[in-house]
Amino acid sequence: MNIPVTSYAHRIFPRMERYFKFGFSDKNYKDYPINLELNETPIGVYENTPNQIKGSIIITDKGLHYCVEDNYSKTVYYGDIEDKNISEDKLTVTVLDIYLKDGSIFYLPVNRNSKNSKFSDLFEIWHFLNNVTHELRKSKNTE
Repeated sequence: MNIPVTSYAHRIFPRMERYFKFGFSDKNYKDYPINLELNETPIGVYENTPNQIKGSIIITDKGLHYCVEDNYSKTVYYGDIEDKNISEDKLTVTVLDIYLKDGSIFYLPVNRNSKNSKFSDLFEIWHFLNNVTHELRKSKNTE
């Protein structure tokens, strides 16, 4: 996959207080319960709850790993994403619905950044996924 995932992550996620780029923070991807594919590169982590593994979202160049528990995660790969939807009111939204090509739905919880923030960080993650999936579709159409 030759799409600029890392570039999108570096442009979009640093605006979020709960995002930490691996190699530039004290966060290490090896502390999280994820199984990386061969040649999958971890980029950073979004912590739904500060300093907690449970609920964290690991961003890689191939997909997202959601830490359901401290010792278990679920993965969604960008190439498997068909569509995304925010089904709640934009002021209270806490879950991003990710529709997969196999017909299943991956529910990605994203806590509000802080009580003082107007909108949830979910919109930044949605924006990132829109960019990545658009680039992926574009690159497949030119092959």
